[in-house]
Amino acid sequence: RMRMGERLDDNRRAIDYRTTGVGATGVVQTDEYVCKGTGRETWTPRFTYHGFRYLELSGAATQPDTSWLRAVVVHTDVSRRGSFECSDQQINRLHEMAVRTMLSNTHGLPTDCPHREKLGWLEQSHLIGPSIQYGYDISRAYPKIVGDMATAQHEDGMIPTIAPQYTVFAEGFLDTPEWGSAFILLPYYLYRWYGDDRPMRENYDRMADYIDYLSSKADGHIVAYGLGDWCDIGPAEPAHSQLTSNGVSATAIYYYDICTMQRIAEHLGKTADAERYESLAAEVKKAFNERFFDRRTLKYDRNSQAANAMALYMGLVEPQYEEVVLKNLIDDIRSRGNTLTAGDVGYRYVVQALLDNGASDVLFDMNSRYDVPGYGYQIAMGETALAESWQSRDYLSHNHCMLGHLYSWLFSGIGGISQESGSTAYKRLVIDPQIVGDLRDARVSFRSPYGLIRSEWKDAPDEFVQTIEIPANATARICLPATDPAKVTESGKPVSARKDMAFESGTDGRIELHVGSGVYRIAVEK
Repeated sequence: RMRMGERLDDNRRAIDYRTTGVGATGVVQTDEYVCKGTGRETWTPRFTYHGFRYLELSGAATQPDTSWLRAVVVHTDVSRRGSFECSDQQINRLHEMAVRTMLSNTHGLPTDCPHREKLGWLEQSHLIGPSIQYGYDISRAYPKIVGDMATAQHEDGMIPTIAPQYTVFAEGFLDTPEWGSAFILLPYYLYRWYGDDRPMRENYDRMADYIDYLSSKADGHIVAYGLGDWCDIGPAEPAHSQLTSNGVSATAIYYYDICTMQRIAEHLGKTADAERYESLAAEVKKAFNERFFDRRTLKYDRNSQAANAMALYMGLVEPQYEEVVLKNLIDDIRSRGNTLTAGDVGYRYVVQALLDNGASDVLFDMNSRYDVPGYGYQIAMGETALAESWQSRDYLSHNHCMLGHLYSWLFSGIGGISQESGSTAYKRLVIDPQIVGDLRDARVSFRSPYGLIRSEWKDAPDEFVQTIEIPANATARICLPATDPAKVTESGKPVSARKDMAFESGTDGRIELHVGSGVYRIAVEK
């Protein structure tokens, strides 16, 4: 008998959560094999897989040496595309945990709870997809998920929270905008990542039906139902959103869906639809700010990290208030001693809003603690994969990729690899590494559809040195921590003497180099 579990009890037995009263995450997975009794026998499970960290073996004539036991890692055949390493060992450990979690939850579906449910909860696909695409080639795996959503769509246009819809849940577990919106966002993301517009073309009418469905659920353009910012950190145990009103996250993503559909319609030449979505988006934005933005206190909703970040990232904040809303977000984080509160949905946008607004130092500080719920805390609690809750609660899953949003920052922030607005398949790159905290070096690579992109840097006392590789047929804008061109060299030569690259002063005063494909070795004298 083989019993597999995520945790052990005090007697080092695999915990059966169903019978111990610890929680409700299901019976321990159990396989039984009856030996024939003659000669050498081998067995492996067929037509199933198990998610576990510990295996308890009983009923066999075992010896202290169990080297004959083999555990085999199985997952969808997604090839490795990215690599990451830096001078901070906690961040390296986080990278390893995220990779392990992403792979063990990729089984034809964006699963969670590989020890029990194995269901395709859809919010993970569009929230974690921007992270996974740096590490693995999901150019074929994720269009399959889009197809699952199209198949699962209800007659009224609703997209359920899981696809395929193997079971029918109730209320928010059946229908939540932040989950169903994967049907709008994933096809567009796939176009941005890989230049593949087939999922948008093939599902456009169904996607329009889902926008219409959300509109039918709106009251004065406000959508306010569902699970909200699931598992945020509030006074109660992690579950439904505690710090952010459902109307904030649901309406924000509804607005984001509409804006995304406008871009898709423009790409597909559907001018009338694009104009209609543009008009609808303006009405939703107006209603959102009238309902949730207090012009006296200049705060959204209850001033949560999720509310401020989603409003910023999705473009809901009116330009004259962007600076104060960003300050509200940062002030809340700093006032809590650099701790996070956002959950499954909101934290993705906290990471991106801070990165987009030059606040990677805040991201570094808030993810460098072991003593409060967060990534460091999960490591301190002995996790080897990402847990379902920031607090690493025993009764919840210990292999859950829904909180892995920081993984994208490792590549786009520390490594500085992203693409220009309007670029597809990483043809027009931005290389802008964030040198924050006590980081001293990083080695980051990512194989895009055009080829290998590499960003390696070392921050020494007297100079900053960076090696950059740009693939063929791609261009890059390289942002450097310098203001004086005379202090910048490439392969030992002043950049001003290079005719194959152009340099200029960026909007923040730093020097920007514009280059084509090739390998560049840049040094900035301090």
